[in-house]
Amino acid sequence: MQKWTQDEAIAFECACECITDLRAILTSERYHDNPTPERLAEIEVELSGLRAEREMLSVHDHAEIARIRCDYGRRICYHRMNEPAARAYLETLGLSFAVAGVQIGSADSWREVGRLAFEAVECVTFERPADDGSWLLIGEHLGQPDAAGWITQRVAVQRPYWIRKSDLPRLQEIESYLAAKAHTGS
Repeated sequence: MQKWTQDEAIAFECACECITDLRAILTSERYHDNPTPERLAEIEVELSGLRAEREMLSVHDHAEIARIRCDYGRRICYHRMNEPAARAYLETLGLSFAVAGVQIGSADSWREVGRLAFEAVECVTFERPADDGSWLLIGEHLGQPDAAGWITQRVAVQRPYWIRKSDLPRLQEIESYLAAKAHTGS
């Protein structure tokens, strides 16, 4: 008789739930989003793969369970991203001021800005890194430009954080996305 720990059982069940959630998302897309024939074929292949993956998964497949929870969990998070979640991630980054006055009306736009913020939040730490030479401390952001295009204020971050210098473009991508939304008004 095989034995497993409670932690292994919980991780296994979480991985199974990720597969089930992802199958539900794909099934919804198949029946409600009017996919192209090419996308419909991709969905069918992925659903078949998920079914097989679930059947073959074992409580002792630690690496596979970790991969499923990470990869599929991320996709599920992105799918469920909404305005309050996106705003929370922006708040964590000290960028909540950046959506003031920006018209983000569609769920897809909130999902996109939320995805960008979520990915940036994953790159930060609130503790000073041991090797802080490759990290930047973010304690404030430049405010929105005034009517003449000048940036005259700095906005303090409520909880300063560290981000790798190599990940700084993630913050810049969020700012560019929001600037484009402010410019287009959509």
